[in-house]
Amino acid sequence: WSIEDIYPSIAAWEKDSLLLREMIERIPDAARDWTTTPAGMLAMWQLRDDLYQKIFRLYSYAMHQNNVELSNDQFARMFGEARTLLAKISAKLSFMKSAIRELGPGKLSEYLAREPRLAPYRFGMEEAIRLGKHLLPQPQQEIIRGSEAFADTFRVAAGILNNLEMPKPELALADGTKIRVDYSAYAKYRDSDNRADREAVIRTFWENRNGFLATF
Repeated sequence: WSIEDIYPSIAAWEKDSLLLREMIERIPDAARDWTTTPAGMLAMWQLRDDLYQKIFRLYSYAMHQNNVELSNDQFARMFGEARTLLAKISAKLSFMKSAIRELGPGKLSEYLAREPRLAPYRFGMEEAIRLGKHLLPQPQQEIIRGSEAFADTFRVAAGILNNLEMPKPELALADGTKIRVDYSAYAKYRDSDNRADREAVIRTFWENRNGFLATF
C-alpha cells in the first residue's frame, strides 16, 4: 500500500488526532435533546459519521505503520492512541440506541417522513427498537464500549513476542542457504518442494516456539 494516501506525514496524523479530540468534546452538546426533533437527530448522526470516519482513518494509518515496524516506539504509541480514541468514541456514543428505543416506532416513523436525510440511518434505528429489552442499560453499554481499549491487550502482547522479541534460530537448508526461522520463513518453506527442508523448518519453528508456551 501507499501509506501517504492515508496521511502524507506523521505530523498530519498528529494534527487530525488533535482535531478528533476536539470533535469528541462536541458530543455532549449534540446529544442534548437530540431525539426531540428530526434536525437534532440528523445532526447527531452526522457527527457520529464524522467521528468514525476520522478515527478509522487515524486507526488505519497507525495500524499499518505499526505492523510494518513493530519495534518503532512512535508507531506503537500512535496505534495505542488510536485504539483508545476508538474505544472512547464508542463509549461516548453508547447512549444512542437506548435513546432511540425510548423514542419509539411511532415517533421514529414521523421523523423519517419529515426528514428524508435520515433515511440512511433507518435500519440502525429500527434495529435498536426491535432489540428492545435485549439492550443493556446505557451505563452498562458505556462500560463495555470503554473496555474495548484494552480488550485485545493480550493479543497485541503475544504478537510483539511472536513477531519481534522471540529469538529466531538459524537453520541451514539442503542447498546450504542459511535462514532465520521466523514466521515468514516458516510460512514460505513449509511449502517447499524439498521434503527435508519442509520438515526441518517446521520442526525448528515449533521447537523454538514451544520454549515460550508458558508466556503465550
